[in-house]
Amino acid sequence: MGACTASDGSLLLFGGGPGDGNQVTVVNTSALMTAGSASALGNPVSSFRADGGSGATGARVAGPDQTDGSPGAAVSFSPGGTPGVLVFKPADLTAPPTPTPTATDFVILDPSFIGGVYVN
Repeated sequence: MGACTASDGSLLLFGGGPGDGNQVTVVNTSALMTAGSASALGNPVSSFRADGGSGATGARVAGPDQTDGSPGAAVSFSPGGTPGVLVFKPADLTAPPTPTPTATDFVILDPSFIGGVYVN
């Protein structure tokens, strides 16, 4: 789970585990607090597959608290996937259906490495 702040409020990012198709779900904390978890997760700000739909190893997420529009939320892939990191501006996470990463396919290790990457 990661968190970041967009112009319309604080966001929580959830990355699915292995077998969940690298799914990333973004919810607004205000909705979470007022409507409850079932409603907030059932109507997320955005929900997308970090890899475009080609894998099922899981997604790891992190998001520093930033409001200046600079890149802030990062998504990486769990063991078994490409050792890559996608970086998003917090405001872009609120633009469904699929946010556009600031840096696409930022592979930080040899592509044959399948140990995954942690982001923090």
